[in-house]
Amino acid sequence: MRHRSLTCLLVVLCLHCNDQKPATNEPPDVGESVDLATQDAARNDATLVADSSVPDAAVADLGPDMAPPAPDPCLNDDDCTGSAICVIETGRCVCDAAASTCVDEIAPGHWIEVADSQLRSVFPPSETVPGNPATVIAAWGGGVYDTDRDRLVLWGGGHADYSGNEVYVFDLNTLQWERLNEPSLDVGGDEASGYYPDGLPRSRHTYDYIAYVPPLGSMCSMGGSALYPSGQIN
Repeated sequence: MRHRSLTCLLVVLCLHCNDQKPATNEPPDVGESVDLATQDAARNDATLVADSSVPDAAVADLGPDMAPPAPDPCLNDDDCTGSAICVIETGRCVCDAAASTCVDEIAPGHWIEVADSQLRSVFPPSETVPGNPATVIAAWGGGVYDTDRDRLVLWGGGHADYSGNEVYVFDLNTLQWERLNEPSLDVGGDEASGYYPDGLPRSRHTYDYIAYVPPLGSMCSMGGSALYPSGQIN
């Protein structure tokens, strides 16, 4: 197997490390990275993506082994931890979105639902690109924790599920989802290259092969599986 180096994707929309980008008739480098700081500066007030298959975004600390049994329904605010409040109609403890300290008050092995934190609220407009944006999570999507900016980063899609290659973050300070960039609109080109014609990575099932690399301030993808649209691997 020949050696493949780490390719750097520095900006959100069109800027690419052209000196490392592979020729269109050759397979790409396996690794890619997304500079999250540059994306913040370039996003033009774009808002983030939400998963329509999940009714509410949740923050969880399930411990190193497995999730504990589901807690009993809450009856009042005293049954909830920290600043979370009890929604009697559903029996669930919910964090007030204005009380970001709720996240810091979660006891180990517990979770809270963050109010008004639906990922779907920041999806691109309907039919912007082919597929269902909810599959950035549902279609074997992965995520990383940005330790420099205190947020969860999601990137996914791929195969026949979704062509969008936009990046989403959940900020643990604001307790809100955000879409950092717009998806590539031209989703044709050579699937085997791993890139769209604009030079940005094709959407893919990200599984567990993305990682946050603090020295780079970037999320890196170590390879590609189930690329859009036919599921090729590079």
